[in-house]
Amino acid sequence: MVNRSTFYRHYLDKYDLLDQYLDTLQAKVAEAAQQAEEAGSMSADAVPAGLLMLIKHVQEYAAFYRVVLGKGGDQKIVQRFRQFSEARLRFMFERQSEPSDPKAPPIEMRMRCVSFAGIGAICGGWKTTSRAAPSSWRYGWGS
Repeated sequence: MVNRSTFYRHYLDKYDLLDQYLDTLQAKVAEAAQQAEEAGSMSADAVPAGLLMLIKHVQEYAAFYRVVLGKGGDQKIVQRFRQFSEARLRFMFERQSEPSDPKAPPIEMRMRCVSFAGIGAICGGWKTTSRAAPSSWRYGWGS
């Protein structure tokens, strides 16, 4: 347990804590992606390192994310997480070596769809079970 005065010495409120948490998480995911890119370990058929790190993190702390992003969660935090997800997706889409299908939906639409679906999977898909999400949920969407 943290003393209230200690908490407010470091954060303005719980939303400030969550903002700083998301900033730290985003920096770690971006760093993992950058290191993988510099090492040349990113292949077209592999799950990108940054995304894989984010998926594992969310899976490890699924109960926390269900509360924060779920029905009673703060919409500002949900929006921040969605924007964070969309930024990671943009990073991936921009590095695809194959040309995109001219009939494919615009990149913005694909990013929004996947980020909303990701939050839905976190809040709904892992809510009914304490087991890990099936690997097809975690990795199959990108193939």
